[in-house]
Amino acid sequence: MRTILLFSGITLIMLLLMAERLWRHRQQEGHLGRALALRDGVHVWTKTGCPACDRMKRVHAGLIEAGLMIVHDAEHSEAAATVLGLRAVPTTIVVRSGLIVDSILGFASAERLARWISSTPAGGSV
Repeated sequence: MRTILLFSGITLIMLLLMAERLWRHRQQEGHLGRALALRDGVHVWTKTGCPACDRMKRVHAGLIEAGLMIVHDAEHSEAAATVLGLRAVPTTIVVRSGLIVDSILGFASAERLARWISSTPAGGSV
C-alpha cells in the first residue's frame, strides 16, 4: 500500500512539474516577438531557392508591397530563425502587441491566409 501511495505521489509531482515547464515555455514563446523586436503584422520566413517560398512571395506580392506582410530571409536572419524554432520554410507568424499569437508552416493561399489570420486570437486586420 505504501509503495502505491509513494508511486502515486511521485507521479503527481512529476506531472505538476511537467505542466509548469510547459506553461513557462508557452509564456516565453509568446514573448519571443518582443525579444526579437518584431513589429505587429504578418511575418513570413523564407529561403532562397525554395519553390514554396517563391510562390508565397508571388501570391502575396500586394501585401508585401503595401507593407502588410514582412518577408525575412531565414538564411540571413539565422539567429532569429533559431530563436523562433523555425522547422520549415515558408513559416508565417502573426505578431500582435509584440507577442507571437500564432504561426503556420508551409505555403498559404490568399484565402487560407485570410481565414487563418481572422481566426487567430484578437483576429481581424493585422
